Amino acid sequence: MERGEVVWQPDTSALERSRVARFAHAVGKDDYATLWRWSVDDPEAFWHAVAEHLDVRWTTPPSRVLADGDRAMPG
Repeated sequence: MERGEVVWQPDTSALERSRVARFAHAVGKDDYATLWRWSVDDPEAFWHAVAEHLDVRWTTPPSRVLADGDRAMPG
């Protein structure tokens, strides 16, 4: 096997029924690539939408998604 070689991929119907596909549809993104690009370009909006879509219930809602305007993911 070569590095980067795809060894398995779900069939189209499984992809269409996936939670990621349902989320992408709910937020008006056409496909995974568009969803990924949005998550990189606007992480504040993306993670806010994830929390809303998953119906996250906060004791105290966060005021920001990423600390101090730092766009780097933790870790």
